[in-house]
Amino acid sequence: MTESFDLKDLSARLEAKGLPAVEGVAKLAVTEILDWASESCAIHDNPLVKAIGVMAVETVRPLILEQVDKIDGVQS
Repeated sequence: MTESFDLKDLSARLEAKGLPAVEGVAKLAVTEILDWASESCAIHDNPLVKAIGVMAVETVRPLILEQVDKIDGVQS
């Protein structure tokens, strides 16, 4: 790697390990993790976690997915 956070390098490394569809897998994983976090916050006993946690997850969701969309170098 010659550049920090080089997405092409990450993609090549993952492909070498048998994970060719890096962006698709990342999007699936991130979406499931964010859904899990949002649902967990929604049923939490603490009312602040319920109110702020869900809002926080839903606020960062598009920002994270935007970055995931850049992995293959083609934005959809």
